[in-house]
Amino acid sequence: GSMPSIMHWRYNTALIVAISLHAVRSRPTLRLQPDGTFKIALFCDMHFGEGALKDAKTVTFEHTMLQLESPDLVVIDGDASSNYAAPHCSSLNNHCRDWYLNNWRQFTAPFVANGVAYAYTL
Repeated sequence: GSMPSIMHWRYNTALIVAISLHAVRSRPTLRLQPDGTFKIALFCDMHFGEGALKDAKTVTFEHTMLQLESPDLVVIDGDASSNYAAPHCSSLNNHCRDWYLNNWRQFTAPFVANGVAYAYTL
């Protein structure tokens, strides 16, 4: 396939930011552990939306890492949703919004289920 245009990328980024702001419902308090440590887990380039099997494997990986590492905060460092697999979003339409919202819900579900605070960066 062809590379997405800069306008497509900007629109998708704006949509992810809007969904991110809308989706945050609680604000967990971040604190140092009693021993003075604070563990951050970084997830990047997950590329949700490229296939159901790949997405399911990524969710399993997220759950596994959360169980093994017990982070105090998860940082999602971009490319959680695949711009290459994204629907064409020339204007805000339900199909486009729903595609990103579904991906958001999939990649944040393990953090919510495990009660881990998370932040999305671009």
